[in-house]
Amino acid sequence: MKPALMNFFVLMSLPLSIYSMPTTEVTEAINETQALNIDDAVKLPDSLALYRLEDFESEDSALEKRRHVTVCERIITITSHCVIIGGAIKDGILQISAAIKHASNQKTCTTFTGHAGPNGNLFYRYRSTGRHCDTTAEQETIAGAIEHHINNHGHKICGTQCLELTHGGTWHGYLLIGPASNFDHKAYCGPKVSFKHCDSGGKGDMN
Repeated sequence: MKPALMNFFVLMSLPLSIYSMPTTEVTEAINETQALNIDDAVKLPDSLALYRLEDFESEDSALEKRRHVTVCERIITITSHCVIIGGAIKDGILQISAAIKHASNQKTCTTFTGHAGPNGNLFYRYRSTGRHCDTTAEQETIAGAIEHHINNHGHKICGTQCLELTHGGTWHGYLLIGPASNFDHKAYCGPKVSFKHCDSGGKGDMN
């Protein structure tokens, strides 16, 4: 089979949600030892949050049925640079979660960036770690965790925020997200992040 025809069939086999993905700029894979010297000071984002995706999985395949979740959060800096998501929350979240799930399906450990949200005013950078950098978590589960985070902060994203996503096993997804106009490209979002306390609250359903 010719390569061009093979690529066509691969594209046609992707889920429809992939076609709503934002344009992403795939960057070179980052080796952890190259990205950070163990003795170097890590430039932290404005806030950190850890989400265990198991808490967002539906008990009966209905999106509105979710368990209560445990959220570990650490606020580093209070900032006034915000993007109000409002009613456009779903589109931006589905774009980002589709990109994350697509990367998992491809078992790629590369770091990539993209724009999402109303008028593309959200910027994000994503990377993952693990044996194959893949997760069995569904796209809707990933979307539920991101939506919960945004809703829990007044339907807005303030400053550059790091969301660590886990789903059992070795996979960890690291989503750095913030206003495109003030995104801190030097902020670190990876295995070195740490948390001071954990709080419970909310549900991760997509309403």
